[in-house]
Amino acid sequence: MYAANSECISYRIRSIALFHATADSMNCAHAPCAIAKYWRNLWPWGDGRSFWRGMQRGAAPSNDHLKCLVENFPNLRSLFENPLWLVTSHPEWTNEFDDLADTIRVGGKPLDGYNGKLTRLLYDRVDWPCLAAHFVLLQTRGTRFEFHRMWLKQNFVVMAGLSCIQRPINNIRTELRDYLFPTMFGTESASQVGRRRWISCWDANETLFELLKGRNWLYGDDQHLALLIWNFRQQLQHELDVGPPQAMAPSGCGLPHSLRQKWCRKRSQWMDHPIHLNGICCEFSGQHA
Repeated sequence: MYAANSECISYRIRSIALFHATADSMNCAHAPCAIAKYWRNLWPWGDGRSFWRGMQRGAAPSNDHLKCLVENFPNLRSLFENPLWLVTSHPEWTNEFDDLADTIRVGGKPLDGYNGKLTRLLYDRVDWPCLAAHFVLLQTRGTRFEFHRMWLKQNFVVMAGLSCIQRPINNIRTELRDYLFPTMFGTESASQVGRRRWISCWDANETLFELLKGRNWLYGDDQHLALLIWNFRQQLQHELDVGPPQAMAPSGCGLPHSLRQKWCRKRSQWMDHPIHLNGICCEFSGQHA
């Protein structure tokens, strides 16, 4: 019963995410009537409002509706097919997570030791498409990934928080965080002090994220900004504290020269080492920055 319920919740959250991502793709209000108005041009049969009201509440789209969506908005396919929905819907799995972890590829190669180059590149990736890979490693039980698991137990909460502020996941952040709470804090009731500490960390990251986004750093790309905060937080904070006022004004990339060079090197590494889980690519944002 628990497994079936978890599967239902996970895929309901996916449908809600798809609803909001569709609104973003159509550049319209996140409301069933607004989406249905645009949808009539793509799907003239039936009442689109009832379909989109259902999606807003978590109803799954039919195969025909989904096909129409991804044909017109190809970016929605990667959201719908991301492994996150599958791996979070089966809490009863045991050895399956170890088997899935064995399918992780970084630049086409199996994951190396917990402090190896490929693993560090995976740890760098807090953009939301990679959340599933981190979740899988955290759920393993065997000795092969023991040290990966130990590292993630110390860092997964912050990584998940950064994932949840990125579009289109930001629209389901409350549902996803609540759903992942047992994983993030353990099945035993975590102390309120511990939870408040992590929530405070999430809030601080979100404040910094919105600050950089408002100033159009990295062109406001959600995934890139989260990666910047995770990988260069100390240097980023230093630049914000001591940099000249004009560096904070809205403009192009916005990164100071020294930080921009390091960012570009990192970004090239990520582009050269795509991450796959079970044969599915955890897509890296292709926007130039």
